[in-house]
Amino acid sequence: MGKSEKKIILLDADIIIHFNKAGQLLTLKKIFPKRLHILDIVIHELSNHSNTKEIIDNFLNFGIATIMEFPSNSLIKKEYAMLRRKFGNGESACMAVEKKKKNILASI
Repeated sequence: MGKSEKKIILLDADIIIHFNKAGQLLTLKKIFPKRLHILDIVIHELSNHSNTKEIIDNFLNFGIATIMEFPSNSLIKKEYAMLRRKFGNGESACMAVEKKKKNILASI
């Protein structure tokens, strides 16, 4: 297994919503098997809205991604706080983790 195959991909709420609207949630699993992760902050963000709660339930029930707890690292938290000034919770969390962790290939 090469270095890039060990790296993970973080999913933001937007990509989940767009693939769901297209009826293609399972396509994500086919494209990136066992590499997709979703931060608990993104799950919370999606679960708070009645129109997206069903999406996240389906997403998790199909095992499309692994839930990842937002790191307690102070540098990541500081980066998250700065990003929150311009972006939403989930998007900021993904960007902060991606910037500070070495095992993240991308966030989409």
